[in-house]
Amino acid sequence: MLLVCLILALIVIMLYGTKELFSNCNVLKTIKTPNEIIQVVADDCLEGMPHTTNNNTIRVISSILQSHNFQNTLTHERVHLDQKRNPGDWKEFYKVHWDYDIQSKPPEKLPEMYNNNIRPNPDTELEPWALWRNRYLFFPVFSNSELKSLKSPIVKVWDTRENRIVDIPDEWNKMFCKDGSCPYQFEHPHEIAAELLTDDNDSIASSLLHKWVNK
Repeated sequence: MLLVCLILALIVIMLYGTKELFSNCNVLKTIKTPNEIIQVVADDCLEGMPHTTNNNTIRVISSILQSHNFQNTLTHERVHLDQKRNPGDWKEFYKVHWDYDIQSKPPEKLPEMYNNNIRPNPDTELEPWALWRNRYLFFPVFSNSELKSLKSPIVKVWDTRENRIVDIPDEWNKMFCKDGSCPYQFEHPHEIAAELLTDDNDSIASSLLHKWVNK
């Protein structure tokens, strides 16, 4: 039994990262709205980053709750709630309109150094790997593999045909960017969608997304 518990603990650490496990996520205040539950948490919970924990709960620290930008944060996180409430619809949209497949596991030939260094995200945790046009794998890694800070991850693009890291494809930029305005968290379509629904950049991808949401 002890061995089983140790194995499970190791699996959890691999999936979610040690930083998240040991963050202080004590709930200081709970706010109920018609759409969700907002939990105000300690400042060092996931390094102060807003996130969802399930399909009905958003967590923020008090300074974000009181900031002038809170409504944008709330809009962003509400998109993540909807992604968790309607995963099939979002997955179909990504496939049909954005040519993305989101997956729970990386390709077999992806080097372990990347697989082991993926930066966890509570908003994408079930299917963290994003494959674009059945070729380019987008994923975030820790900017510092020793400190494992959740902030400022580095987004890698793995070419599954050539089995190497490559630059962001020009075709991707043409679809998701407009006049130099590109999604900031472009490692996963969940994050891209949340950004574009919060702040439209008038790209082709954004137009397709807004049309789908408002249909």
